[in-house]
Parts: sequence; structure tokens; C-alpha cells
Amino acid sequence: MVAIATAVIAALAFGCSLGPTGVTAYRVAYTIGREFNNVTLLQQQLIGRRVPPNARLYVQPQCNRRGTKAVGPGDWSCTVYVYLPQPNSVPYQLTSVEYDVSVQYNGCYKAQSPPAFLGGQTMLGAGGRQVANPLFVVYGCFNIL
Repeated sequence: MVAIATAVIAALAFGCSLGPTGVTAYRVAYTIGREFNNVTLLQQQLIGRRVPPNARLYVQPQCNRRGTKAVGPGDWSCTVYVYLPQPNSVPYQLTSVEYDVSVQYNGCYKAQSPPAFLGGQTMLGAGGRQVANPLFVVYGCFNIL
């Protein structure tokens, strides 16, 4: 009886690890890139810059797992390559932003970047008062199906 129960548990454990995982490098990168665009534009509005409706940054995110396959929940490292337009010079200047991303099994994540590049938890807003920096820590979820 114990042998049968052990075999059933082993088969279930093996079977659960077979199907596709909802947390993939593509899904993590896509959602981090999209959310980076949104919070960057929000940050620009908060500091008083005009952001046209439906504005988009040109970003290329790349995400990988540290020391393991690039699937499944856990710790991820994402680099968001941002191409910024430069008037009177080369068409675009490449800037990269590193995010440490912790992804849960359900697709929810927390992304954080060193404050040296994106600033601290608060920043000076357009009216001269302290406001939350939307780029400091980014929380979100994506569809894992």
C-alpha cells in the first residue's frame, strides 16, 4: 500500500512539472517593458512635463533567470533598453535600466532598480512638493495562461 501511494505521488509530481509554465522570459519581458513605459510617462507628468496622449517610449526589455532556465517563478534579472530621442544629434541615445524582478507563480511581480539611476522613493513634483517616484518599485501582474 505504501509503495502504491509513493508511486502515485511521484507520478503526480512528475506530471505537474511537464506542461507549459505560465511564467516565461517572453511574458516577464513583455510586461516589464510595457509597465516601464507606463510608469516612466507617469513620472514625466508628475514632474510637470507634457506627455502627449498615447505616447510610447521605444524600449526593448530582456529578462533572464539567474543560474537556471528562463521559466517559472522566482528571481529574474531584466534589462530595459530605452532609446531616447536626441535633438540635434544622433537619432537616439541608448540607455539601459536594470531591474531585479521577483515573480510569483500567479504572474504577480515586484520590480526594483537601484536608486542611483531612477531616483529614490520620492521625488520633487511639478508643484515643488514631494511625490512618490513611480519608477522606484513597480508592482504588477500578468496573465500566465
